[in-house]
Amino acid sequence: MTIQERIVKMLSANLGISESDITADRSFADDLKMDSLDKFDMIVEVGDEFGFDPDTVNWGEIRTVGDLTAFITHPLKSRKF
Repeated sequence: MTIQERIVKMLSANLGISESDITADRSFADDLKMDSLDKFDMIVEVGDEFGFDPDTVNWGEIRTVGDLTAFITHPLKSRKF
């Protein structure tokens, strides 16, 4: 299973949205209608799943499913230092 497939599966389970409706270009806020609590829960779950500290991430730059996939694939580009 790819990183994006794992993210899509997590989002689908947590938000009750069909996996086919969650694509790389989908915005967490606008398209998936995630509020701040949903996003916080996602951050914690993604951190646990992929093994990083959510506090080290510039979450303001991660707006779409594709952004999150890219971050996990290439984490140093989005980390705060």
